[in-house]
Amino acid sequence: MRGKFFLIGYGLSGPDGLTLHALNVLKSVDIIFFEIYTNFPFEDSLKDLENVLQKKIIPISRTRVEDESTEFLKAIKNNNVALLISGDPFIATTHHSLWLEASNLEIDVEVINNISIYNLVPSLTGLSAYKFGKISSITFPDNFSVAPYDTLQKNLDINAHTLFLLDIEINSNKFLEINKALDLLLKMEQRQSNKLITEDTLLIGLAHIGTNKSKIVFDSLKNQQKIDWKSIGPPQAIVIPGNLHFAEEEILNKFWGKEGSNPVYYKKSAEKIVVTGSFDIIHPGHIQFFHEAKKQNPNAELIVVIARDSSIREFKDRDPILPEDHRLQVLRSLQIVDKAVLGNEGKDKIKIIEEIDPDLIVLGYDQWISEEKLISELNKRELKTKVVRLKKYGNSLASSTEIRKKIGREFSNKTNNQKKTQ
Repeated sequence: MRGKFFLIGYGLSGPDGLTLHALNVLKSVDIIFFEIYTNFPFEDSLKDLENVLQKKIIPISRTRVEDESTEFLKAIKNNNVALLISGDPFIATTHHSLWLEASNLEIDVEVINNISIYNLVPSLTGLSAYKFGKISSITFPDNFSVAPYDTLQKNLDINAHTLFLLDIEINSNKFLEINKALDLLLKMEQRQSNKLITEDTLLIGLAHIGTNKSKIVFDSLKNQQKIDWKSIGPPQAIVIPGNLHFAEEEILNKFWGKEGSNPVYYKKSAEKIVVTGSFDIIHPGHIQFFHEAKKQNPNAELIVVIARDSSIREFKDRDPILPEDHRLQVLRSLQIVDKAVLGNEGKDKIKIIEEIDPDLIVLGYDQWISEEKLISELNKRELKTKVVRLKKYGNSLASSTEIRKKIGREFSNKTNNQKKTQ
């Protein structure tokens, strides 16, 4: 006897978001699967659904659905089977492929749709769905791309709103929070320099979308960065509006702006620790330096100020091995580093410190900076920043200088050996 395959949208709010038809189907089928790769499964809500249905729900991986789809479909062919999918079944192209393959295997398929992030975002924010342009995803820093920025450019050219979906990794329980996504957008701006994004850019942050704990904030990029988005949870998204209709603007300001009643979870005003350096060859000594600095106050924000290419030429009388934008990219990818910024060019090297206004500056044991002169300069600017110099740590290769010396010795030895054999 041939069974039937049901592709059921789970929505974004758990069992309460399922239609009555979907619930009746789930009660009647032989097997229920739940895909666990397009969104984080709400484990408590799945347990609640299992209690309602009095059935076990089986998690299923991307590999099983995509790479082993034929075997999967053949195995369930003679049963009535439901596959629960976060949001709507056909927002992810994977499930279109599954539908086509089931049809080729002559398996009867029924689709039960539900709400997804694509139609929920316009609905929640009050923005017109007709005014959204192409959607883009912002990925984790190790897969950095300026593609989202290019999408924003094209959308703004036609006065369209841009929805950015933020990356998730289900297996490692990671999600890209809005704070880091905004850092990446600023990095894209620095690369492309089309003046699309500044700290004053108005945008909408959305977190825990579709649940009763969802958070929506309409404010400047600078103020959005002050919000502890990570604590609110996934899924998260960003909208950068195009030209707003007066009705859209009124709704954003009234319900999601500063005057709205929407409570915002701002980050606790953590202390700021600053470390500075060239960081031209990142090595274990640097990582230990960051950890030692962080030990001064584990709850503080660690900000790394990176010397500009021109400063390295000025003070070290050599060209940097890596250009400043590469060094910035590497440091921003380190988990221990909360924020990485480029220092100032020109004579006033303390200006960036004045802008950050840190509670503490930590100097490495071998940094040439004079503590007395630094403290004197900070006092002149009426900064209450403390300065601490670390004691020596690590092995003989804990500095870039020592590494360069060793490379030089190895190269010299190799050259000498080659001369001897000639």
